[in-house]
Amino acid sequence: MGSHNPRPQRALAVVPLLGKSTESSQERFDRFLKVKASLLSKRSDLESVYDYVAPSRVNFERTKDNSANLTATNYNSIAVAGVRSWANSVQSILMPPYQRWFKLSPGNLVTKSTGLSADVKNDFITKLEEVTEQLFNNISNSNFYNAINESLQDLAVSTGVLAINESSGPVPFAFTSIPLDHIYFEEGENNDLVNFWREIWIKARYIEGHWKNKQLKISSKLREIINSSPDTEVKLIEASIFYQDNEAGSQHFFYVQDEDKNDLLTEFREYSPFIGFRINKRPGDVYGYSVAQECMPDIRVLNLISLYVLRSAKFKAFPAFLGSQSTPFNPYTTVIEPGSIIPVMPNFYNNPPIAPLETGGDPQFAAMSVKTLEDRISKAFLSSPLGDVENTENRTATEMQLRQQNWLRENASGIGRLASELIKPVISTCLIIMRKQGLISDFFTSFGQEQLKVDNELVWIDYKSPLLNQQSQEDYTNLVNYIQTLVQIYGPTSLAALENEKIFGYFADKIGVPQRLIKNEETIAQILEQLTQAAQQPSLAQQTLQQQAQGEQPGEPQMPSPQMPMGESQ
Repeated sequence: MGSHNPRPQRALAVVPLLGKSTESSQERFDRFLKVKASLLSKRSDLESVYDYVAPSRVNFERTKDNSANLTATNYNSIAVAGVRSWANSVQSILMPPYQRWFKLSPGNLVTKSTGLSADVKNDFITKLEEVTEQLFNNISNSNFYNAINESLQDLAVSTGVLAINESSGPVPFAFTSIPLDHIYFEEGENNDLVNFWREIWIKARYIEGHWKNKQLKISSKLREIINSSPDTEVKLIEASIFYQDNEAGSQHFFYVQDEDKNDLLTEFREYSPFIGFRINKRPGDVYGYSVAQECMPDIRVLNLISLYVLRSAKFKAFPAFLGSQSTPFNPYTTVIEPGSIIPVMPNFYNNPPIAPLETGGDPQFAAMSVKTLEDRISKAFLSSPLGDVENTENRTATEMQLRQQNWLRENASGIGRLASELIKPVISTCLIIMRKQGLISDFFTSFGQEQLKVDNELVWIDYKSPLLNQQSQEDYTNLVNYIQTLVQIYGPTSLAALENEKIFGYFADKIGVPQRLIKNEETIAQILEQLTQAAQQPSLAQQTLQQQAQGEQPGEPQMPSPQMPMGESQ
């Protein structure tokens, strides 16, 4: 976990009204009602799913109080636990708490530029590493990990929505998970979620404090409520609409509106505070389609079988009885309890007046059916990626590692989509807020003054989570194996064919070592040349010693001894 450096309270900058909006307050309100009506018509299926897997998360019928939505028709909790397990698994893969799961890296505009020297590139990389560390520390010290886990639970059902707002406290931003019964959204040209309307209920006394440091335009009607009935809950609409034709930096129009269509706050922003993400979706549907909806047939059958098992267990624990209607025995007046005397007929043992009702059924079959369904649901919710570890003996570490890698590959496609729809917007928005509050500054290159933002040209996000960093690990292993193969076949001298000065930075990047700890390539090349020369000196000295031991002059060639002609004697 990164260190936490408290900062003094600061006033948030007020964004001036830039750009343009072609919609009036009335038109925006009508647009919201249209989007709301469209989504409400599609919520019936989601409501049923939530009743089974997350009954306390949302309440589409009474959005002000979701505590009344606790369903009494759910007889098996495996799916409820599965949603939480799925959210925890996805979070540990993409955004493991308090681990370095991303870093900012230079884009092709820098790495492939021939007009930038190696020193300039290294300075740029060092600055990105410093910003990455600062950004990561702020995220770790915020409420991000709690909020994103709640949104991932919504994602397990359909769609997750996360709100990022500026903060004047020690951490520059705060995160809020918004349940689906409080938010409505609209797709853009690329079928991504760009427009959002959030319904919130807030006590009148807290309205001005909720959007502090903002110049709110309070209507006379609302002002009267604040003054006379401050504890009255007021319904407001907090929205963000994307206008493609606006200039960069003012394409997101953020506003707060009351039910009388009065705008309390309007401002153009560089970012939207709302981030909506889906792991999958069906054609023509705005809501996401996720694992809980795919498992609903099994969840419904499991719930029904669990109900039957409970009914059967009730008969076993409290059996029904068959009673005779003979005169001495009246089943309606006879009290059956310890110490009671029950009048019976003389032929009691052959024909008892009361006997337990024999029930049929196969408890073992029911238990096997429940176990099979629970295993399928648990597997879909990533509850047991390594299988039954406790009941499996002699499992090796290699097998465990292979099973984990196989599980990562099976779920790579959907998780890869989350990397682009969730992680990138979160990091980009946090960088914008930090730059706006003066925590990070622009930098200068040969291209001019540049803003530090993720555009995949100047800066891109290098994911370092266990799954998304798997390619870097494979690249590192492949190069190590290649070097070892060269040495085994051709000897150590074969390494001279490699650009060794580049290998140092390559290894550092793949295993996550900060580039600021590595010298530039020119210096590394000089050091390698010096090491090569130093390694050759012992060989020359050893050759000289051997020559001296044989009576030769160092550095002089050995002359052959004269040979006598054949046939002559001394």
